[in-house]
Amino acid sequence: MRWIYVVTHPEATHHIDDLVGGWCDSELTALGRSDAKVIAARPRELIPPGAVPSRYSLDLRRTVQAARPIAELFNLDPVFLPVVGPG
Repeated sequence: MRWIYVVTHPEATHHIDDLVGGWCDSELTALGRSDAKVIAARPRELIPPGAVPSRYSLDLRRTVQAARPIAELFNLDPVFLPVVGPG
């Protein structure tokens, strides 16, 4: 059986700048970076030792920054998927 855990990025600059995030390649705020470290601890609690997870992320700056702490806890090389625009 395979489990899938979905993690969204925490606070990014487009949130506090009142911008629509969609295609905006914003970064995490200081709070967002701190929250990303806290969020990373939960998958580590849920995934048993010895399991070999895969970690995928969009290649947006905020998603890479949010995914990095998870990858570090599991000693993973992340797979970054490019964002594909409309058309």
